[in-house]
Amino acid sequence: MCLSLLGSVPSLAATIDLADSGTPTSRLVADMEAIALARQGHTVNRTSIPTASEAAAKLADGAIDAYVADTARLVEQVYGAGQRRSESEMRAVIAARSAARGTTAFGLSPADDAPAVACRKRIVMTYRFSGIAALTRVAPSLSYGATPSHLLRADGYWALRATFRQVLVRSGSTRFALIAKKRLDCVQSSVAEPRAARLGLVTLSDTRRRLAGTPRRTVTVVANATRTSVPEMQATVDLIASKISKAALIRLRGAVEIDRTAYPTVAREFLVANGVISPT
Repeated sequence: MCLSLLGSVPSLAATIDLADSGTPTSRLVADMEAIALARQGHTVNRTSIPTASEAAAKLADGAIDAYVADTARLVEQVYGAGQRRSESEMRAVIAARSAARGTTAFGLSPADDAPAVACRKRIVMTYRFSGIAALTRVAPSLSYGATPSHLLRADGYWALRATFRQVLVRSGSTRFALIAKKRLDCVQSSVAEPRAARLGLVTLSDTRRRLAGTPRRTVTVVANATRTSVPEMQATVDLIASKISKAALIRLRGAVEIDRTAYPTVAREFLVANGVISPT
């Protein structure tokens, strides 16, 4: 069902400068928000900014009105609060720090695309393990593929507390090509990694968030002046965010990252399919 406000004309149309923060997910969500707000009669200027920290600086300078990021980068990089593995602590930090900056953060999605490890199903069955904590026991028999930055980070490879038989360092997503050829047993991944899903890999559980760290949900940070001048914006953003489950995020990321479908096309089709906007 379409939310009635998305089909209505706002009392005062506004011009909104909306940015993503350099990740495929933030770009997808920002495109969704731009399309929905444009349907309400607003003019939305979309821009891409390489990092959440740069986006926050642009917002503080008044160069943009809002940006989409993820909660982990917002808490750790923008607000400098370190890891907050607890959902309640994460939310409290975001609420307090965003308010102190004259902004409001809303539109938290259900999907937590936290860092993860994914392994071939046969390996998981052979060695009988399902969680990251078991890697300490089984890693000496396994090979692992990861990016250079992951191997150097204290909250990356070293958080696994495991020593693998072999570690292959590969940039980008080429590690997934290697595991598809059975040249690797496990790879650095994320909870909503579409390549892992399409290969049928098993994403290991991480109940203590040893590797996952701060929950990584999409969130939109908006200048309070914009929130006041566009009162329907929060309801629109919250509605879109509520539709982004883990399964949905895997499909969305797969469409743009693997199938190379244009971001606006994927965003528009998602909004229509979920009743956020009408087809025409």
